[in-house]
Amino acid sequence: MHSFPMRTQGYCSPKLKDRVLCSTRRGDGGKTLCEAENLLGAPDCLVLSVGINDDTAFESHLHRTAPACEIIGMDASLDAVNRAKVPRFVSLYLENFTPLTFRNFTGRRRVSLLKLDCETCEFASLPAFVSNVCVDQIVVEVHRRSYQSNFAAVNVVHTLMLRMHRLGYRVAFLEANPVVPYLDAEYTLVRNISCPS
Repeated sequence: MHSFPMRTQGYCSPKLKDRVLCSTRRGDGGKTLCEAENLLGAPDCLVLSVGINDDTAFESHLHRTAPACEIIGMDASLDAVNRAKVPRFVSLYLENFTPLTFRNFTGRRRVSLLKLDCETCEFASLPAFVSNVCVDQIVVEVHRRSYQSNFAAVNVVHTLMLRMHRLGYRVAFLEANPVVPYLDAEYTLVRNISCPS
């Protein structure tokens, strides 16, 4: 396991961190949730999973763990073959996650968990979404671009995390992606302020 020299800011006791393990063909590994039992055990649990590609191991594991959670999958890149592989318990939205995606969710109940793996859409779209939709916890794979200088790549991630901090989110967990540790990192962000009413 790789780690970055960064202290987490959100409190999530080691006893309360739950690794959502799922084997993926890409080798990404699992996601780490904070207080998963409370997060996914609510009667109105809603999970928005952005970036399914051809692998629904994460969504399948969540469904086995918390079958009462509604799971919405969002991925505009799925062809007919991969759409047919999406399990029936996933409501599929065939669209990209954009800075205007929040419009599809305003007026809905809160999102318990937002999982993002959308190959850089997080930079423009994540702050816009959480500014308009109450999200309790976020697991996001942040993608740095290989063509950027180290400074530019680090700066874009820093800017995103600073924006998320200003929106009331704290980093509770961080680890490098085992496949491309020099480019991608998995973050768990926990909301530590109340959502606006």
